[in-house]
Amino acid sequence: MLIWINGPFGVGKTQVAHELKRKCPGSVIADPELLGFGIQRMYPPELRVDFQDTPWWMPTVADILIDVARRHPGDVIVPMTLHDEARHHHIFEAADSALRKPQFSTHIHTDRRALAQVVTELGSVLGRQLRYSPQELVQLPFRSAIVKVRHIR
Repeated sequence: MLIWINGPFGVGKTQVAHELKRKCPGSVIADPELLGFGIQRMYPPELRVDFQDTPWWMPTVADILIDVARRHPGDVIVPMTLHDEARHHHIFEAADSALRKPQFSTHIHTDRRALAQVVTELGSVLGRQLRYSPQELVQLPFRSAIVKVRHIR
C-alpha cells in the first residue's frame, strides 16, 4: 500500500512516517525530498529553484514510487508536502493507473494532537491496530528527537 502523508512544512510528516514505519513491520519510507535535494545539487547555485519546479522531479517521483510499490511487499510511506494541484494530480494519476488501485484519501486533523494519537488514528484508517504501550509512550520523545536530528538540513 502506498501511504502519502501530506501537510504543511514543519507539521511533523516525517515524525509520523517514522513512527508508522516502526509500528508497521516490513514498511519502508520513500522520501521524495531526498530525490529533490539530489536534483538541486546537480544544478549550479545560480540556476537552483524549488526542486518541485524542475522538469525532472514530478515524473521521477511518480516512476520511483510506482516501482517501489510494485516490488516491495510492505507498505510504502511517503512524507511529502504537495500543495500544487497539478503535481498532485500527475503523481497520483500515474500511481493509480500503474498500480491499478483506486486513490484513497483521508484527512486526519493533527492540530494540537500528540504524535501517538495521530499514528493510532492513521492505523485505524488503514484497518490496523497501532496502539502504544506505556513504555513506548515514554520512549516516544526520545525517538522523535533522534528523527529530528537526523533530518536537519
